[in-house]
Amino acid sequence: MVTSPSAQWQQEIAEEVNAPFAPDEAPLSRAVLLHQETHCTFILSSHHAVCDGSSRIFLLRDLLLALSGHALEALLLAPSREILVGAQQRTSSEPGLPSFAAQRPPMPDVEGVKLTPEETTALRRQAREEGVTIHAAISGALTIAGRAIDESWRNNPLRIISPAEIRDILGLKDQCMVSFGGGEISIAPSGSMTFRHLARFSKHGLSAVKSTENISRMIDLQSTAVSSNLTIEHALQLKRNGFNAQVMFSNLGRLPFDSTFGPLKLETLWAPCALHGIEGEQPLGAVTVNGSLHLTHTNPAPIPGLLAGMEEELRKPARSNSISKLAIPNGFKPLRLARMRYIYENNGSTITTREPGTFLALRFRADQGTALQPHGRFYEPL
Repeated sequence: MVTSPSAQWQQEIAEEVNAPFAPDEAPLSRAVLLHQETHCTFILSSHHAVCDGSSRIFLLRDLLLALSGHALEALLLAPSREILVGAQQRTSSEPGLPSFAAQRPPMPDVEGVKLTPEETTALRRQAREEGVTIHAAISGALTIAGRAIDESWRNNPLRIISPAEIRDILGLKDQCMVSFGGGEISIAPSGSMTFRHLARFSKHGLSAVKSTENISRMIDLQSTAVSSNLTIEHALQLKRNGFNAQVMFSNLGRLPFDSTFGPLKLETLWAPCALHGIEGEQPLGAVTVNGSLHLTHTNPAPIPGLLAGMEEELRKPARSNSISKLAIPNGFKPLRLARMRYIYENNGSTITTREPGTFLALRFRADQGTALQPHGRFYEPL
């Protein structure tokens, strides 16, 4: 328990991430409590052999239920994902690799930002209108922000690994276990792809991740890779080959339960925060709590401004809504078009609308008795 009034969750998480678990020393979970005058912060960490990010969210729920006076029933031990998906299981009786003390990485930086509920709603609306997911939209914002800052991201393919929750595929609810699949996209060096194109590319690239066939194939590949008696050097090389992407982006989605527990209220959630031991990695976590999208960046070699650049991109849909607040000139009728865009019609008139801060300038010409048609070059809000 940490009682210092100056304690910061970012620093405490950095220290937890920098303290590896020894696989042969139980327990493979830890908890830290930051106890302050007006609020408390729980930090839950565990080895990935024990559970995944969603499991830790359900563990947090159970802690809050217990603290608010609820009696909890014991959960049965869940079968493995291999059994549930019907994939081939490893049956080797050979002993595993001996554990060894992992080398501690440099102390990572941990930072987080969150959108307001209004900004999150606007982002969700735009994603729905574009036919993409919030995960794909965040991937697009990540690509734009990173390539605006880092030359190596601009000049090389950008690889993003995305673990995907598969509890719905496996018929699971709140069991504590490892229940995720995974996919990867590779975005070609910087070109003319806009935010919209990047989001659609990301969605398409991950479209098959949650299929039963893909999950089974992934498990089979993992089992085959570790079926032989690996040396420590071979195991490290396997890890580098399998996770050698610039970004590991884990999105836990919306909080799957109410955030109020009697007198207690879960206000924010920063998760997941993890390092995988790959040089130059930029792990990113996302979760939506109380209607607000939370983003967390954990890294020993940060790209300065990456999270702030993503925040700027993701807030644009909320700013573009301000075009609907433009004063309508006398004699003009507002005509609602796609994506929160308003134009005006009037017999034989031309009008240019501009809203400060939205980087938007539209010009339309109206013919007799017809809706306004685009006239000249115009830009849509992104």
